[in-house]
Amino acid sequence: DDGTVTEYAYSRPSFSTGARVSLTAGRLARFRVHARGFPIAVMTLTGVLPPGIRATVGHGSVVFTGIPARSARGHRYRLTISADNGVGTPDGQYLVSQDLVLGVG
Repeated sequence: DDGTVTEYAYSRPSFSTGARVSLTAGRLARFRVHARGFPIAVMTLTGVLPPGIRATVGHGSVVFTGIPARSARGHRYRLTISADNGVGTPDGQYLVSQDLVLGVG
């Protein structure tokens, strides 16, 4: 009614974090995997975390915290993180996934 027009620039999610993370057994770890894009993506996580590490899945990010157990030393944990912002084209939604490898040394 006031003669203004609002325009939104929707964009596909993209990850701002690398695909490999090194953790040290017995030492506090905290890192975040973030997805850029508009609107903010809903994140999902699949896979098995190292013992002692937990993940908090939110909108636009997944935060990993904890102390990797010494029993995890020498192992690699493969995870898949997906970001879906519900926006898409006639060919499909903007859903992207990234494989993440957590190595414990």
